Amino acid sequence: MLYLEYESYPEMAAKELERVRQEIREHWGISDVAIAHRLGRLEIEETSMIVAVGSPHRNEGFQAAAYVVDRVKESVPIWKKEYFEGGSHWVACDDHEIHEHPAPAEPALTD
Repeated sequence: MLYLEYESYPEMAAKELERVRQEIREHWGISDVAIAHRLGRLEIEETSMIVAVGSPHRNEGFQAAAYVVDRVKESVPIWKKEYFEGGSHWVACDDHEIHEHPAPAEPALTD
């Protein structure tokens, strides 16, 4: 692969990202969530997405961050195109493995 290119429907992507943030608030009670996804050309191994979660307990924070990554790939209108020596192709959503997330665990007494 030579490089990647990401495109988006910006207005709908912003709405879907906010919906994912709301899901985190509802499921984990976490309101400190930041999500950013790059668009345009990216070289191989460049970072395409960052998720930051502020949580009183690390386990819930890790669960919430993993959930965000999967939900963004599943529902946010951002599309990836891979470029090769002989051409290019769009990567379909079903090419990504989406993980089931268990219900939030009760908060631990200590970290």
